[in-house]
Amino acid sequence: MAAGADVAVIGEVLIEISAGGPFHLGQLVRFGVSGDALNAAAAAAASGAHTVLITRVGDDELGEVIVGRAAELGIDTSGIRRVPGQQGVYFAVADPSGTGQFAYARRGSAASTMVPADLDGLPAPRVALASGISLVVLLVSMPAVLPHVPHHDEHAKASSSNRWRSGALWALGGLALIALIAEGAMYDWATVYMRDIVEATPSVSSAAYAAFSGGMAAGRFGGDAVRARFGAPQLIFGSAGLAFIGMVMALVLPNTIVTMTGFTLMGLGLANMMPVLFAAAARVEGVTAAEGLAQVAGLAYFGLLLGPVLIGGVAQISTLPIGLCVVAACCLVITVIGPRILKRWKI
Repeated sequence: MAAGADVAVIGEVLIEISAGGPFHLGQLVRFGVSGDALNAAAAAAASGAHTVLITRVGDDELGEVIVGRAAELGIDTSGIRRVPGQQGVYFAVADPSGTGQFAYARRGSAASTMVPADLDGLPAPRVALASGISLVVLLVSMPAVLPHVPHHDEHAKASSSNRWRSGALWALGGLALIALIAEGAMYDWATVYMRDIVEATPSVSSAAYAAFSGGMAAGRFGGDAVRARFGAPQLIFGSAGLAFIGMVMALVLPNTIVTMTGFTLMGLGLANMMPVLFAAAARVEGVTAAEGLAQVAGLAYFGLLLGPVLIGGVAQISTLPIGLCVVAACCLVITVIGPRILKRWKI
């Protein structure tokens, strides 16, 4: 790359295979070269900026095609390295309704082997363009990530037979089972409750699932920070209590706004149950982290399957609101005994 480049674009260039309809044998397709990195570099070069493309391509005919196309677009190709390997490919087709569909085959591509050393010897440009979305996600999530705590060697050598005799694992597994009974029930019955009990419109009823899921997402993003500050027992107590309040709101005042708010609080409260309980299972003394997680997860996911069936059975012999009282009861049980279990075994 010549000194004084204005823009450097770092990324993968893809071979494009496209067709005007669904793929079938004998169909004529269009062969091209594309990808976000190439498009961005081409736009910068077209505006008059000295633009260099930094990537890796295969040392074969397709690699030659990519380098040639970049040069045709006025892009500086001195940052392209030729290495053994295949090209990344994406397929663009239209389904029978005319909607565009895309499929990617990028695993193991030449560009996926890029390393920091690929920048060695290249003068710094005025502007560098990389994967902005990944960078934003990384920067936003970094403050919420807990520090890594290494496992002790003696813990890793624990006997696998201990896990079946571990009261801590059975207690944690029971809590996880109860939590996923509640979570599984919400996935299957929230929309039905909005439609049949609240008598909301179909579009509003379908938003019940979104409200619950949105609460779950928000809780997951903030859970680590709360746990780091107040501790796991306090997080379990507050989360389960919040979920209980949300469920009671939806049951006692079945109107659209209150029920949606209640379902959101349910999601917010249940969001950190599994992360906290799984992390605790990995720290139980006398068993390895893998064995502890396996036992607790097995019990937990049985609850995920059991929840919708249990609520449906209760609703069948009574009413759906009474069935969902089981969900409120699950949250109340965790509120009362969850913190005690974590404190008793100091996990």
